[in-house]
Amino acid sequence: VTWALAKQLLPMALGWVTYGISGIIALKYLNVPMFSAFRRFTTIMVMYGEYQLRGRLPPGNQQAAVLVMCVGAMMSGLTDLAFSLPGYCWVFTCAASTALYLLFIDKLGRESGLNDFGLLF
Repeated sequence: VTWALAKQLLPMALGWVTYGISGIIALKYLNVPMFSAFRRFTTIMVMYGEYQLRGRLPPGNQQAAVLVMCVGAMMSGLTDLAFSLPGYCWVFTCAASTALYLLFIDKLGRESGLNDFGLLF
């Protein structure tokens, strides 16, 4: 591995570390069902990132399904009896860092020529 490639892969690695740490901290404040519900926002963040970076949008029925999923997550948050603003902030940090990590994997896979195994190690 060259230093240039390591610098290129650094944002992906930071996204992965942020995802892991923020997920653990979020679970300190939220119960597992709330954590799982709000992790659903990762998908819509990835869809938005794909649109911004590559101009790609999934088919309308997939967009509708993701929207319904996110509305359901918001509704579950409104009825959460153990409301925890820090927990919600951390789970959204986790979702955003996961989305960035996934977008970086896609981008770096195309640009560096590394396959999934190469990006993993």
